[in-house]
Amino acid sequence: MKKNIFIIIFILCMLITETVFAESIRIDEIIVTGSSTEMPRSVIPASVTVISEKDIKETGVSNVSDLLRNVPGLDVVQPGGAGKASSVFI
Repeated sequence: MKKNIFIIIFILCMLITETVFAESIRIDEIIVTGSSTEMPRSVIPASVTVISEKDIKETGVSNVSDLLRNVPGLDVVQPGGAGKASSVFI
């Protein structure tokens, strides 16, 4: 009986901790390049989609899969439904 209570408390703590960390993490701007030098978006000879913090807030999505569905040229497949693994194809 005590073991079951301990397991339930442990699971609840993990869920609460995950929620707290998910809400408090903030990352700086990330610059991705296909070469060793940074280039402005206007001179890159390929299709590039930049998703800003403002874009993320305006779309109101809650996961990366839903956010990437709006990117031209990407096909996002989530065969197992919500909470399962997603695949992204170019």
